[in-house]
Amino acid sequence: MPINDMSRREFGLMMASGTPLLQREALSRDRRGPNILFICSDEHTGRYMGCQGHPLVHTPNMDALAARGTLFRNAYSNAPVCVPGRAALMTGRFASDVNSYSNSTCFAGGAPTWGNLLRDAGYYCWATGKLDLTIGKDYGFHEIDTDHGHSIHPDITSLFRQPVSYRVDIRGTLEGTFTDRVHPDARRAATALDFLRNEAPKIDRPWAAWVGLTLPHPPFVSRKKYADVYPPEKLPLPDIPPGYLERLPIPFQVLRDFLRVSVPLPDDRVRRCRTANPCLSSPRRCRS
Repeated sequence: MPINDMSRREFGLMMASGTPLLQREALSRDRRGPNILFICSDEHTGRYMGCQGHPLVHTPNMDALAARGTLFRNAYSNAPVCVPGRAALMTGRFASDVNSYSNSTCFAGGAPTWGNLLRDAGYYCWATGKLDLTIGKDYGFHEIDTDHGHSIHPDITSLFRQPVSYRVDIRGTLEGTFTDRVHPDARRAATALDFLRNEAPKIDRPWAAWVGLTLPHPPFVSRKKYADVYPPEKLPLPDIPPGYLERLPIPFQVLRDFLRVSVPLPDDRVRRCRTANPCLSSPRRCRS
């Protein structure tokens, strides 16, 4: 079965529990499984891509990848924040089953990752960029310039429930600014390209490469050229139906207080945020 004909379930089974589907692929490809390039962007909803029919956002490179690879149109994270979401993504299990509950409880092993399983099935597994697991553990990958930020600096605000510990600095970051400075993701992409061009062709077995990108994760800072591509004054404001915020479940109302966004932001700031980060993980986040 060609890799781009896989269903979401078959791909998940291959990555999370591994060997049977990999062996089937190997038999259909002269005993060599498919090479796998896994690019993980951060806080990026799949709706905000040209290949998904978004009328505003231009993503020609991702559209080309989607056309050549596997595009899941109905996939979602098993947890709403980085650390447990990545624990679930890496293991194919509920984050709570691998003791990852918040951004202060990084996955620390105890269950194999799909990197471990692929390596055991004969793959060469390589990774660069954001992983956000516990640093120093064996996840099956040869790691180059990987980032385990919450392992080094855990988000202790996630440990406070009664009362909630507020992030008093969040509101000040919601400005939407532009810079000529190159984001660290450019370095990560260059490292990945170097692997694909110079190292991967020399590998005598199938390989799996993880490329973890931070963008479009806040803060809302972007290259100056995007202020011309997405002029703030021409961007629509998020559509919030009447009564929507009042009907939010209580935990989400508390979360809005936690992030200091209960008081609406001025329209011009919302538009600047959307320009500086057009691939928002939630179209209502900046406005709420």
